[in-house]
Amino acid sequence: MNKAFAFLFALVLFLTAPSLYAFSNKTAPVKSKSFVLSLEGYGTIQAFSSSEIVVRHPGILTGLNILPGEKLTKGAVLFGIVPQSSPAELLAQKAKLKEAGIALDFARKEYERIKKLFSGHAAYAKEMQRVKKHYDTAKAIYQKAGAGLHLLTSPVAYRAPQTGIAGKLHFRAGEFVKQGAAVLAIFSCRKLLVKSEIFDENNQLKRGLKAEILTQYGNSYTKVASVSATIEPDGAKEVFFFINQAQCRLQPGLFAKTKIILRQMSAPAVPNESLLQAKGKTIVLVQTDTGIEQRIVRTGISQAGYTRILSGLRTGEEVVTHGAYELLHKNIKQNMKILD
Repeated sequence: MNKAFAFLFALVLFLTAPSLYAFSNKTAPVKSKSFVLSLEGYGTIQAFSSSEIVVRHPGILTGLNILPGEKLTKGAVLFGIVPQSSPAELLAQKAKLKEAGIALDFARKEYERIKKLFSGHAAYAKEMQRVKKHYDTAKAIYQKAGAGLHLLTSPVAYRAPQTGIAGKLHFRAGEFVKQGAAVLAIFSCRKLLVKSEIFDENNQLKRGLKAEILTQYGNSYTKVASVSATIEPDGAKEVFFFINQAQCRLQPGLFAKTKIILRQMSAPAVPNESLLQAKGKTIVLVQTDTGIEQRIVRTGISQAGYTRILSGLRTGEEVVTHGAYELLHKNIKQNMKILD
């Protein structure tokens, strides 16, 4: 029984063995493809401008509910300052307001009297202008004194002067803030600066080249704003870009990959699957009228599934794509002509 089974197994193996080594291959012509030559680097996104929120009068910080990095819209209430004024300051400001009120009342009455007497008389036009200017000045002084008293007695709300990102907070709610102290800064996110280090051994970088900024939140297209001198022995340079955006999608502090387009060019190319490695060299299998040739090639950049051919192939030649690896490594090399 065992002998019969062994004989049957051997027979099946003999009949099916050829199929174990069977494979199919496809070819494709060498075509001219468009390649983009570029330089890439890495950097960070930085704020281009900022505004410091400075208190106009000393007091206690209140209503602060902002976190660093938070998006802020123009006009949004940031915090309040509860004035902490001495009795002497209050008395002095009230006295200013009272004095300004008396002066305003006198100027108003004088203006009304002159207007009633000389309205419509061209000869007194300059006098009326003088009295009106005096009245307007008195009114402005009174309003300023009133605003000063308001600052000393009423909480003052501070609002965001622009849309942007909240920076570091220098005070906490409940702390006393001196006059002129900055509570926080708001960084603009409408215009951003990107600083990147890019290797440029051949001095190809220059202002105005098209560029792409790649981040986790999407890509932005811009141009090179400036290029610094070499900062590293191996050719790294500092390259700067500007990004303008309508919304605060990208923020200061983000990591970014930068890509600068040097130029576009057309060159012979083959699918990446056609390229094989043998004895430290890159080869392709070329289908000819007389069989398959093993051709050594020099390659350039790879993009979109194709690799540029620098030498070893001509446009129009048929190269093996699907099945190239099997064709190279199966025991059929006697059918190939090796060319260098």
